[in-house]
Amino acid sequence: MVDKLKKILAIVKNDMGSITLFAIMKMDEYTDKWSVILSASWVDKDTFGYLYKLFNEHLTKEEASSIARIGIFSKESREVQSLLKVNAKYIVNTKVNGFMIHEGYILAPGLKENV
Repeated sequence: MVDKLKKILAIVKNDMGSITLFAIMKMDEYTDKWSVILSASWVDKDTFGYLYKLFNEHLTKEEASSIARIGIFSKESREVQSLLKVNAKYIVNTKVNGFMIHEGYILAPGLKENV
C-alpha cells in the first residue's frame, strides 16, 4: 500500500505542486487503520474530495477501507511542525505531539527521487 500511496503522491505533486508534508500513520486507537496527513500551501475546501477520489481510483476497496481518516493541515499547525522535526522516514512506536504512532511513513518531503 505504501508504494501505491507514493504513486498517488506523485500524481498530487504533478497536479497541484509542492507538498509540505504527506504522511501515513497507524496511530492511537487506530492500530490497524491508516491516517493520511497532508499539508501544502494550495489546500482548500476541495482538497479532501480530490484525495478521496484519487484513493478510490488507485487503491483496491480493501486498501481504501484501511484508511480511517484524512487530515489536511496548514504548514503552521503543531501536528505538521512536529512531524517535520522527526528525523526519519519510517516511524515505529514513537510519540509525536502527544499522539502514539504505532507505524508511520513520512513520504514527503524528501522522497521525490523515490516516488
